[in-house]
Amino acid sequence: VSNADGITSNTSPVFTGTGELGSTVKLYDASNSNALLGSATVDGSGHYSITPSAPLTAGAHQLYAQANDGAANTTAHTANLAVVIDTAAPTAILLPTATVYTDAGLNAVVGTLGATDVGGSGAFTYQLVAGAGDTNNGNFTISNGVLKLNDPSAVGVATESIRIKVTDAAGNFYSQALTVQVSTPPPP
Repeated sequence: VSNADGITSNTSPVFTGTGELGSTVKLYDASNSNALLGSATVDGSGHYSITPSAPLTAGAHQLYAQANDGAANTTAHTANLAVVIDTAAPTAILLPTATVYTDAGLNAVVGTLGATDVGGSGAFTYQLVAGAGDTNNGNFTISNGVLKLNDPSAVGVATESIRIKVTDAAGNFYSQALTVQVSTPPPP
């Protein structure tokens, strides 16, 4: 689980923390009727590590910990930690505009990439990758989800074949071959 976004594709993430030496820490899921997910004893250095005893289901979870010391004192539970388990990879890469003109200039914007992702775990990253359909990858760059053709005038009129990989916030990925049409600009 990323501390930055709480999103992971791992259904058995490890949760760590600190506590009173010898205390038993229990991890619960508030979004699942406060189900006990697992427990651990705080070690000699004051740390514990809990892996859920059963895999977490896909979707949103609100997790919290509660400790009990040797004298049967139970702490108030921690603030909920929002965790999203996303095991679904994106299923398509979208390029609404796939045409660029030969006179568009250096680093011409082809279009902004998008993705279809049933897991819906947030932001996507895109990169050109090797594989079927990567013939013209060297003519393109991707920056912040925007596909650019390095030099349309050098390419000339052509159909360019590229392969792009999209990765969602949970680390699930999908790659797809796309074509970009480089055309002569329309008459004024």
